[in-house]
This record gives sequence, C-alpha cells and structure tokens, in this order.
Amino acid sequence: MIPTETPPPRQHLTITARRPDPEITQLRSIVSDALLVDDRCDLEHVLCDLLAACPPASRRTLDLVGHATADRSLLQLGDWVIDGTNPTVLAFFRELDEQDVLRRLGVDTVRLLGSNTAGTEDGRNTLSTLAQILGIEVTGTLGPIYATSFDQHGFCGSHVYGPTDLESIQCADLAGARYPRAFDLDAVDVVTGKRPAWPRYFVDADAAPGILRLVKRGEGVVMPALLARPECELAFPAGQPGTYHVAQVLLDHQLVRVHYDGVPVGFSISDRLSLRARIADLAAV
Repeated sequence: MIPTETPPPRQHLTITARRPDPEITQLRSIVSDALLVDDRCDLEHVLCDLLAACPPASRRTLDLVGHATADRSLLQLGDWVIDGTNPTVLAFFRELDEQDVLRRLGVDTVRLLGSNTAGTEDGRNTLSTLAQILGIEVTGTLGPIYATSFDQHGFCGSHVYGPTDLESIQCADLAGARYPRAFDLDAVDVVTGKRPAWPRYFVDADAAPGILRLVKRGEGVVMPALLARPECELAFPAGQPGTYHVAQVLLDHQLVRVHYDGVPVGFSISDRLSLRARIADLAAV
C-alpha cells in the first residue's frame, strides 16, 4: 500500500478592528495573534507585511472580523465598510487579484465575519461580487456571531453563504444558552440618561404595549459578546427622571437585546417590519 500524505492543517489569518470595543477586545484576548487595522490602508499594509514576512501556506483562510453595519449587515473594519457597490472597495479587491496577493499568501477562502453578513441581500451581493473578483470562495455569516465563536486558532463557529429568508432566522438558531425566564421589562437593568453612540427612542405608555407584543417573550437566549452593533435603543421609563429600561434593536429589527443583572439576553421579534414602523413614530431621547 502506498502511504498517503496527510495534508498540512489549515491556517487562519485573523484581521480585526483596532478600535477599543468590549466585544472586539474579548475576541483579541482569545485570538492572540489577530492582526489589527483601522481602515483600508491599514489592511493593505498588513497584507504587504505578511507577504514580506510569511512563507506561503498551502491552505489558509483569511478572516476579516468586525461589526456588521446596522442597516445592511455589511462588514465594517474600523472606518471602512466592505460594500460590493462601492467603487473604492471593488478597486481594492481587484488590485489584490491583479497582484496575486492572496494566492501568494496561500489564501483560498475569505470570510467576512460580522453578524449576519450573509443574511441580507446587500451582504450576499457583496460576497458574490468579491468571489467573482478574487476567483475564490468568499463567505459570510448567517445570524449573530460572538467572541465565543472563536478559539485560539481563529473562528470556529458555523458560517454559510447562500440565499436565505431573513424572516427564517429565529432566536432558537442563535448561539448561546437558553435564558430560563420570560421577557420581563420591569426586571431589565436600569440605565441613566447618558446618550449612546446610536439613536435612542423614548417609548411612552401608549406606544409600549404595541412594541412589547412583537417580542417573543419566551425565546430568550444568553448572548455573550455578540459582534453586532445596535441599530437603535428603545428607552422605556424606569420611574425616576432620566432613567430607563433599555432594549437594543439588532440585526435589521429581528432581535432585541436587554440586560438582566448585567447578563445580555436576546429575544426574537415576530414582525420586524411592524417594529420598524412603530419605531419610526417615536421621538428621540
């Protein structure tokens, strides 16, 4: 019998945003050799340094890791959004192909790792466009990912690229342990009036029942270090002036995240279009 040669293990190049951020910071503590970038220029420099320093690997995956944009689920690395309709983005990846950068690095797969980067039409179109330019597999994620989706070697969670209906993503599909309690607004942690980096909308007593009816109250999932930036927050009055029970809206209005004693818990939304319409009628705090 002729002995078969075992192929070398696949290596992972993990590149993520440099900016201070709790989820990214936790991820970097897990993947200690992750490379850090602020924007497109930084990414170009990192790839050039890798070409100069690293011998080519026969099987290597390039993982670009960051938050996905709230509106279109496009991967964001620092200040740079990877958008397949942006001419600057397309020119960057065409140059990578023309200079044969990825082949010289041994990269045969690129993964855009932010929450739900394959779960919207814009996200899937971006993946398809980059795959056509680079001539290799380009994949994204379906649903949320977390810092806990990584180990010391890089991303170890599931990923998928292909047609999918956003409405089919249910809380039961999310990573994380089931939360034992039903949604209870009065038990949600109280926050002060400090403004977040995203919009915050005030939910008064008239608007609250209609919004709360859209929450699947029995389908809570603990969501540690979710790599998803909120689209907005819903602020329900907590009794004292300037204090609120806050629910963060995520993943194109498919999910709300609240905190119970500091534990982040996500609940699916039964009708994301209705939630979006109701939020449009609210006033900003």
